[in-house]
Amino acid sequence: MPCAVCLTLGILLAPVSVAFLVMCFLYFRMKANKSKSGDDTTGENEPLLPTETWQPTALSEASKHYENVQLMDTGNKLIQIDGSILREDIRELPDGDRVTCLTAVRGSPGFSSGRYYWEVCLENATADLLKKSWWIGVTDKHKIPHDESLSPTTKNGFWFLSSCPNQEDTLQFSTEPETFIYVQSKPKTVGVYLDFDNRKLSFYNVEEKCLIGSLAAKFTGELFPLFNPGKGDLGKMEILQRSVQDQ
Repeated sequence: MPCAVCLTLGILLAPVSVAFLVMCFLYFRMKANKSKSGDDTTGENEPLLPTETWQPTALSEASKHYENVQLMDTGNKLIQIDGSILREDIRELPDGDRVTCLTAVRGSPGFSSGRYYWEVCLENATADLLKKSWWIGVTDKHKIPHDESLSPTTKNGFWFLSSCPNQEDTLQFSTEPETFIYVQSKPKTVGVYLDFDNRKLSFYNVEEKCLIGSLAAKFTGELFPLFNPGKGDLGKMEILQRSVQDQ
C-alpha cells in the first residue's frame, strides 16, 4: 500500500517538478540576456549616486585636472559664440520655448580615458544677472543632431545638468525620467568633473565649494563637453580658461 501511494505521488509531482525546472531555466536565461544586452548599451545609467554610499571627489582634488575647453563653432545661426562666451541668438526659434538640441553646442577636446575638470560661469557680473536657462555636461555625439524632436537624455548619449523651467530652487539631470535636485542657491559657476575610467560625472557649485550631484554611466567611445545657452534668456555662459601656472 505505501509503495502504491508513493508511486501515485511521484506521478502527480513529476509534471510540477518539470514545470518548475522549465521556469527556472527561462528565468535565468532572460536574466543573462538582459545582463548581456546591458553591457552593449551605450549610456545605460545607474541612479543618481547617493553620497551616503560612496565618497565623492572633493572640488579641490577635481580641479587639479583642469582642462581648457573650447567651443566648437559650427555656424549655428540660433546661437552666438564669441571666443569662450556662448549665448542664444535674439530671434524667433523654430522649436518654440522648449530647450532642444537646436541650440546645443559641443566643446573640444574629446575624452576617451582619464580625468578632466572645467568650469562654466553663469553670472553676468556687470549687470548682476544670473543665467536662468542652460545645459552643462557631456555628450557622445561628434556632431550635435540638428533635430528638435530628439530626446536629449542619458539613454541617447546626453549627460548633463540643467536649469529647471519655472522652478528657481531646482536643477535637473537628463536622466529618463528626469532627476530633480533642490538647491538652496543657484550656482554662479558650475564645475564639471569627468572621471571617465570610473564612469562618473560630477557637478559642483564652485562658489559654495559643494557637490551638486553625480551620475554613474557606462560611457563608451569618445565624450565631448556639452553646452546649451537655453531659451528666452539673454544672459551669457562663459567657459572659464586657466593659465598653465594656475592649473
